[in-house]
This record gives sequence, C-alpha cells and structure tokens, in this order.
Amino acid sequence: MKTCIFQCSALLLLLVCSSFRHPNHVKDDFRPGYYVDSSGKVEGYINFTYDTYEKFDFKEEPTDKKITKHATDCDGFSVDGKTFRVIGRINLKIGIWNVSAEKAFAEVVVEGPLNLYKVYAMVGNANMRAPGGAEVGNYFLEKANSKRYLYAPPGKARFRSEMMDFFQDRMDIAEKVDDRRYNFNNIAEMVKDYNSKPCDTCR
Repeated sequence: MKTCIFQCSALLLLLVCSSFRHPNHVKDDFRPGYYVDSSGKVEGYINFTYDTYEKFDFKEEPTDKKITKHATDCDGFSVDGKTFRVIGRINLKIGIWNVSAEKAFAEVVVEGPLNLYKVYAMVGNANMRAPGGAEVGNYFLEKANSKRYLYAPPGKARFRSEMMDFFQDRMDIAEKVDDRRYNFNNIAEMVKDYNSKPCDTCR
C-alpha cells in the first residue's frame, strides 16, 4: 500500500513540475528552420528550448550530429513560424536577478518603424536556469532600427512613466498610456498603433 502511495505521489509531482515548462521545452526536439549569418541563409533543423536567450542547437539533416549556435555566431534564426533576431547591450530582469547581455536572441513580436522584441529565459527555485522553472519574458522596444533598446517594465507605475516619455512623438499614444488604455498587458497593440501612422515629428 505504501509503495502504491509513493508511486502515485511521484507521478503527481512529475506532472506538476512538467506543467510549468513551455510546450517547446523538449530535449532534442528539432524542427524545420534556418539561421542567418555572414554567409547567408542556412536551412536545416533547429531545437530552441525557450529557456535561454544565448543559444540554439542546429542540424542540417535530421541524422546529423547537432551543433550549438550562439548569439555571437549568427544574426538570427527562424523556427515554429517565429523569427528571432540578435539584439545587444540589454539589461534583463530574470526573477530577482538583473542580468546584462551583450547579445541575445529575441523574438520579433511586432516589426515596423517601432519593433517589439521578446527575450526568453527561465527561472527556477534556486537557479535562474534550473529545469522545471517558470518562463520569463522580457520585452524591448526599438525605434527605426536604431539598435537602442528600451526595456518595457511590467510594473504599472514604471511602465506608465517610461512609455509616456518614450511616446512623446505620438502624443495620442502617450495619452492612452496616461489613462491606462495602454499597459503592459496590451503592449503589442500599442506598438501596432504606433506603426499604423507617421509619428508627430515625421509628418
């Protein structure tokens, strides 16, 4: 009886831990994709686990030995219908840690005059890269491909303050941030609004 209870408890614990993982957090789950470097586009199979912003694994053919590509090795990659671009000199908030990254792979969430990026990481109970932890997403804004990236803080007061300052070239958006029609939860909608017409100083 005790053995049965122990087995059931272990199975339940495994299911609970697994529920916190991103659906793509599967070891060696290679899918069709490509990366881009100085030589051009290289097609093959990519395994990106969404728990690190620094690297992905690549195979040209499914039976090949995998190689690891880092953010210092290429300009970006595409897999699962998502495009990732290398951005740099950013400060990430990962759990209780503030982490500086010279280069990181960032998902292109919205592209246009104003780009919105999402940088993935993982935080666990004791180590920010621990398996079974919770996914963390940091959002960054970039105007006119300037390579200057503004971190979008999730906190209500700080988000409101920084976004009102950031959108001085679109006062209608700044006003929507001020009265909280735009906030961290609908940040993609806010960026699409900005891209829908010229900025005030661009007319």
